[in-house]
Amino acid sequence: MEERGVIIDTMVWAHALNRDSPYFGKARKLISEHERGMVLLPNIALELYNVLVRDYGFPAYRASSLVLKLLERYPVIPITKAECAKAIEIASSQGLSVFDALVAAAALVNGFHLVTFDKRLANTYRRLTGSKR
Repeated sequence: MEERGVIIDTMVWAHALNRDSPYFGKARKLISEHERGMVLLPNIALELYNVLVRDYGFPAYRASSLVLKLLERYPVIPITKAECAKAIEIASSQGLSVFDALVAAAALVNGFHLVTFDKRLANTYRRLTGSKR
């Protein structure tokens, strides 16, 4: 399957935006390597805001500003019925949460590459695409 774009998962963004994260450099490098063709899912933007505020203690105004900048900078791909159906199928057959399954489904349905730190999600995506990377 030819890749048409790249989805960066929530925690890669979160680490890239948090200078105190031990994964800050690695996350920034991954984003830089995949800058071309990057797309954003609405659910990732919302989860990112939540992680920045609740888990990293960012003030709401700062988290909001960062997420809104990402929404302006990258194309936002709406979630479709087909992706929701695929997410349910993946969640039930692969044991992922529906939220992680939705990220995988969006990547699969649209032919996007997925960049994630989540080993379970990455392994599921590779299994379903037959990809080695």
